Amino acid sequence: MKIVDILNEAPPGYSQTIAAKQEIGKGVSWLKKQAAKLRPEDTRIAKQNQKKWYDTVKRLQRSGKNIEDENVYRKYLYAFLSSNNKIKLGDELKKQIGTVELTDRSILDIMNKSVIARRAAKGAQT
Repeated sequence: MKIVDILNEAPPGYSQTIAAKQEIGKGVSWLKKQAAKLRPEDTRIAKQNQKKWYDTVKRLQRSGKNIEDENVYRKYLYAFLSSNNKIKLGDELKKQIGTVELTDRSILDIMNKSVIARRAAKGAQT
């Protein structure tokens, strides 16, 4: 039986399901490639930074800052990552801090990128 015959016999929408699975597979492979670019110690450092950030958020809440306001949260996240503007962050990272939906995974991704940016900035200084 030819593939054309099989597709014609398939229920409606089946080929769209296959295409969607292939598209998801491409996205997963892209994520795996991005993860492979990171060094193992970068991931460990990023997770440590994420924990420190969450501790900082708790401390800010206890001190009376309205950290539930998204703009305030982003402002403090930027200050945390740039060491209170001592380190220049790249435009892409700034844009990501300002626009991305704030979830645990996206914050970890931002932390990974900041670790890489800090290493690049440190390498440029030497």
